[in-house]
Amino acid sequence: MTLEGFKRRYKYRGLDQDGEPMWAGIIFRAGADYTSPFGIDDTFGILRIHNAVDREAGTIWVPFTCVTADFIDSEYTRNAGFGTILRLFPEGADFEIRIMHMDYKDIDVTVRERIMHGRRLEQGEILGRAGSRGLSVGGNHTHVETVSLGDSSVILEALGNELFTPTVMGADYTEQELRTRVRALNNLEQYDEQRYQSERRRRHIHLLNDVKCIREDYLEHYTIRKTFYSSRALFNM
Repeated sequence: MTLEGFKRRYKYRGLDQDGEPMWAGIIFRAGADYTSPFGIDDTFGILRIHNAVDREAGTIWVPFTCVTADFIDSEYTRNAGFGTILRLFPEGADFEIRIMHMDYKDIDVTVRERIMHGRRLEQGEILGRAGSRGLSVGGNHTHVETVSLGDSSVILEALGNELFTPTVMGADYTEQELRTRVRALNNLEQYDEQRYQSERRRRHIHLLNDVKCIREDYLEHYTIRKTFYSSRALFNM
């Protein structure tokens, strides 16, 4: 699918007055506040890199029509703090959506049945409710990663270039940008360069900004490079 085809399918309506993308065809966490941003985060009182967008407890809708989905509840996901991972594979797209912390019972019973038999999920149907499996500070919430299937997503790169310009998409955080983002957080007094570089090495990160992160994928045992994108920046979700 091309970007133009994707925009038609999910009814892209441009930017709202706050500069956020409007997608009339995407419903995901309606009414749920954002709790942790993509990029730099301080949830545990220390600087950490966060390749996801977190939102508070509540209902989850299927954001895109998906050809299949996969629910992972393993020793690895539990030890990594995710608890579980629900993977959604949008039809005709070159990226996946990963939703962490849901218990199997948090998934709608009809959706569970279709996941078990490898059947499609329809955009806009209720997927379930946010859970608290794994390392879930503050209770039920969703930790959502948008991940390329290859080393990058053609659709999401084109969308990001359109919304933010290729220069922004391809630029790593500068030290000044990092200091600015740390000042905006609640639990950090100052930027810690040593901690930041340690986080990059630990997570095998090659590039990080507000829209995307290029890194080795933990689900591929850190052997395959993928691009993680901000669902809020691209879809307001």
